[in-house]
Amino acid sequence: MITALHSRPSPPRLVQLGYDDGWLLLPPTFLNLRIPVVIVDHAYTDDPIRFGLEPFGTRDPKEALPQTDLRITYYGNVIALRTRSTAEVLTTTVVRRRSPESVLGRHGAAALIIGNTYNLESTWAALWTMAIGKAKITTAEEDCEHTRTAR
Repeated sequence: MITALHSRPSPPRLVQLGYDDGWLLLPPTFLNLRIPVVIVDHAYTDDPIRFGLEPFGTRDPKEALPQTDLRITYYGNVIALRTRSTAEVLTTTVVRRRSPESVLGRHGAAALIIGNTYNLESTWAALWTMAIGKAKITTAEEDCEHTRTAR
């Protein structure tokens, strides 16, 4: 009888949610937003409010997402977060699990959420402390074409 108590299976190991590098790419079904969702850790950016994002927890869900001064650019498995006005690259990441094009490719914009992804890994309630906005999605080729046309 005593051996039965000691032979209990160990609890299952928790799978990490993908925040190893502070980025997470989610499909359009997440939060029923109908556009892909890109979550980026606040450590990579300045104050998200400065870029036109608004606090997630106090926004009116009936209102459209605010347009941000940030854009998401992808090429192959690399995703970059850039400013629209100056094209400054704030941060980049390499996606290992799936191609960014499979999630971002059919959409012209994504919901961009910036906040503390370490807290988000513990509880989805941390979304309420983050900032959200709508960012344009471009490919590296489109950015090069836009730069050539602008000159």
